[in-house]
Amino acid sequence: MVRIFFMGIMKFFIIQGDKMKYFTKEWYLESKKIGNITETAERKYSSYYKVVKKLIPPELNIALSLHDNRLVKIGYDGNDYYMFFDPTHALSDTTRLVFKNTLILLDEGIYPGMDCIYTEIYPKFCGFELHFLFDSFLNDERILKYFTIQTEKVIYDFVFRNIGKCSKCGKIVSDPTKKNFESRIHKGIFINNIWYCEKCFQLE
Repeated sequence: MVRIFFMGIMKFFIIQGDKMKYFTKEWYLESKKIGNITETAERKYSSYYKVVKKLIPPELNIALSLHDNRLVKIGYDGNDYYMFFDPTHALSDTTRLVFKNTLILLDEGIYPGMDCIYTEIYPKFCGFELHFLFDSFLNDERILKYFTIQTEKVIYDFVFRNIGKCSKCGKIVSDPTKKNFESRIHKGIFINNIWYCEKCFQLE
């Protein structure tokens, strides 16, 4: 039994490849035509994530939940690679990501002005392999690009807007004890850079 579990975990340490496994371009374009296909991909990734979540710091998962976060600056600083974001219209509070000692496995030419719409996280012996799907429009034509990076560590910054996503159940929440409380959504709490809805926080 232990051997089976060990082998199950080990397969996630193998390099996944240079493209998205769950949130692919093909899936995303199809999801725009058939709504319920979105839930299918998210459910599959969620099942994978449950297996490896103890290997991924919760705050890292929050930082890399970049849905609709606008890329404003990218580049290298020595062996590190950085991304700056404008989260004004995003369901994300991340403003900066710095990937320490990086190896870029795939870059299809992402550029400032693109939105990051999905991320996949794969724990590795040396850190993490991160897969991104970026989206943009040019002359009313949708442009999708992959970006995949291997890194030892991720440094991140947030802007606090009192709106977030429960790290347990995924509900959109706002903290009623802080400024700018959004009364139209679920009540929650933001603690140690992690969002919880009231119910999930009580279960912790």
